[in-house]
Amino acid sequence: MLLAGRRGHLSNLKWKDFSLLGETQLKDKISDAIYLVDHTMTAVAQKKYVYMYTKEGTEMHILSKLSHMDRLGYLYKHMLLVGASSSFSVMRYVDISTGQDLGHKEPAIMRDPTSSLAVNPTNGVVATADLRGVVKLWSPSVVDPLVQLKSHKGVIDAICFHPNGRFWMTLGGDHKLKIWDARTLRTLEEYAVTYAFNTMDISSSGLVALGGGTNVHIWRDMFSKHKPRAPYMKFSLGYGNVAEQAKFCPFEDVLGVGHSQGFTSFLVPGSGEANPDFYYANPHETERHRQDRVVANLLDKLPPDTVSMDIQVPGVNEDRLAAYKENLRLNRKAAAIREKKQRRADRGAEEAPTGLLVGTDEEVDEDLGYKERPRTRELKTRLEKLKENKKRKWDKKDSGDKVRSKQTMRASRAVQRQRAQTQHDAIHGAYDRDNLTAEERRATEEEERQHKRDAKRRRAEREDIIDDIRYLQKPAREVEAQVRRGRTGSSASSGGEGGKPPAKASAVPAAPASNAAFKRFL
Repeated sequence: MLLAGRRGHLSNLKWKDFSLLGETQLKDKISDAIYLVDHTMTAVAQKKYVYMYTKEGTEMHILSKLSHMDRLGYLYKHMLLVGASSSFSVMRYVDISTGQDLGHKEPAIMRDPTSSLAVNPTNGVVATADLRGVVKLWSPSVVDPLVQLKSHKGVIDAICFHPNGRFWMTLGGDHKLKIWDARTLRTLEEYAVTYAFNTMDISSSGLVALGGGTNVHIWRDMFSKHKPRAPYMKFSLGYGNVAEQAKFCPFEDVLGVGHSQGFTSFLVPGSGEANPDFYYANPHETERHRQDRVVANLLDKLPPDTVSMDIQVPGVNEDRLAAYKENLRLNRKAAAIREKKQRRADRGAEEAPTGLLVGTDEEVDEDLGYKERPRTRELKTRLEKLKENKKRKWDKKDSGDKVRSKQTMRASRAVQRQRAQTQHDAIHGAYDRDNLTAEERRATEEEERQHKRDAKRRRAEREDIIDDIRYLQKPAREVEAQVRRGRTGSSASSGGEGGKPPAKASAVPAAPASNAAFKRFL
């Protein structure tokens, strides 16, 4: 067990009897500490650089390339040490077996400081969480992030992977706890937390520990179909003991919590692995076994290019894959034949044959089966059938496809308007005032002059109608409507020939009091 204090105290203890293996006082700020190959080698992120120490506390190396790094992670299959900074938006990979610098993520790529860091134990992908609530998955052989996900509305306080590598959890400052699927990159569950938790860990059996303030909560069955409604266990650290980090013991039912006043351990039944795989980790190994395991790990070290999002590490059975693909092809062929028979039956207004046989040649014998007597079908118009098919296809889509379909429909309306305008221009010609020939310009000017002459003539006709109101024997309502319309057709029909108003001498003047329009226009 490795204990690192904020003010520089570093100690390495044996978990069984708490015997002290080594202790030192660095007299420097410690931001993070982690085991590397085994318990005999540790990496400590101090104020300026990352240092490597032995189990006795003796300094081994100074990793000057990892400067101002306060978040550390270790890829045990690749023997890579990764460090990230919460102040300068940088991240770097270092091979601890050769000391080679493998990758450096610049601030232009990282963009934001790292608030939390975690390593997927299965495929070696590093996940970083920033202050904007974005989770980024990284690989040393790829410059840009493999995946970027907007997880929370604010800062992400903690991120942790399940030991099987299929799930990860994020704890945000918006009091949300989310469970993510590493295969589909989607949220499986979302919980609202009432306490201000800032640390989290997942045991080998699937128990989740949340720590924050003076409270520690244990949840179980969070990765199964039986979703919990309340914490499995609750612990209190006591007054003034603020939790900093919580970790499960790998092979024991024990949870260790480091807080502001020291270290406290709790018994959590069911958190340890009941059947450990001694090929990967042996809690009862001797010093000779440990040395052999280190040599085996060096020989089995994976290259950095193998860090990818694919978690299917074992090989693929080619024979089973070929048989599976052949089975899929036959099923698609049979489904296509059945659909063809159904369409033929629909066109012929009769049922499809009930006995369909797919032979070795993948052909359907037309003579097999029997045809039922035709049934009366509901008559539907072509438009109704199109609407039903459209509704059926719409129901099969998921929410993302529906949003994209709506965007496509909005774009298609604009495209239809553009296409209609193009067809109109092709038939009638496109009008561009700035790109006219001399003949077209003269014709346009002549058309504008003719339009002005027509407007002037219509105004003169309206003035004549107004002048002739006092001599017309019409009701006031008709005269007022005629003046508002500004038309001369009705006046021509009621006046003399040729559309001219009647002469003043031939008209019989009406009494001024009998015509309301006369009073209005005087």
